[in-house]
Amino acid sequence: MMALAARDLSATHPGRFGATVALRGVSLSVAAGEAVAVVGRSGCGKTTLGRLLAGLPPRGAVVGGTLEWPGGAAPVAAARRRGLGRHVAWLPQEGIAALHPQLSIGSQIAETLRARGATADAAAVSAALAAMELDPALARRHPHGLSGGQGQRVALACALAQAPAVLVADEPTSALDEATGTAILRLLAAARRERGMALVLVTHDLAAAATLCDGMVVLRDGAVAEEGATAALMAAPRSAALQELLAALRPVRRCSARAA
Repeated sequence: MMALAARDLSATHPGRFGATVALRGVSLSVAAGEAVAVVGRSGCGKTTLGRLLAGLPPRGAVVGGTLEWPGGAAPVAAARRRGLGRHVAWLPQEGIAALHPQLSIGSQIAETLRARGATADAAAVSAALAAMELDPALARRHPHGLSGGQGQRVALACALAQAPAVLVADEPTSALDEATGTAILRLLAAARRERGMALVLVTHDLAAAATLCDGMVVLRDGAVAEEGATAALMAAPRSAALQELLAALRPVRRCSARAA
């Protein structure tokens, strides 16, 4: 069953000296429970695509195309306010930046739980933190008191508190050290498995994509260069874009997320 489909997504950034096209005519579909990696070199449009899939167009961008999800469809610019926000959650690159600096961690998780009509007492907040392998006592802290890894886990706890059918994660390990990044990938894999949730992983890390994701979409210059099953593409890349990424691949992270 389809969890999220994008049709002909585009994004252009107007500028003083001309417009910059970030995304052009991108279409893709993610099935329920499926994990899809969006990969490509820096500047290829992958973060812009992730934001559009979550219904969060970059500020000032002129966007086009439509999003479809079970029970709903809308132009991408209006999708979030027409119900997409109850279906798709967003995990940003730097979790701490997504948290309200003046509110405690516990109050932010509780607010997210209440927004979807779930129990939001201290026990529910503690359970959300424990699921991210965090000390429930962190509920009393504010974001400035967290490490980068703790902030990313808290941001993931908030995203999962929405009970999304689809989670879009934008480079969730790029600002973390190897051990912490591996732990985040393991938590993502576990959440997907336990919740039956679809995952869109925006990443430059092909090793993570190969470990976590069933499918892969390769972008180049804002367009799809190739797409298909991750294992097949990694074994026999057709596009120059993926061939170049594989040629530059280094064994930076050895992740056991699939087996976790």
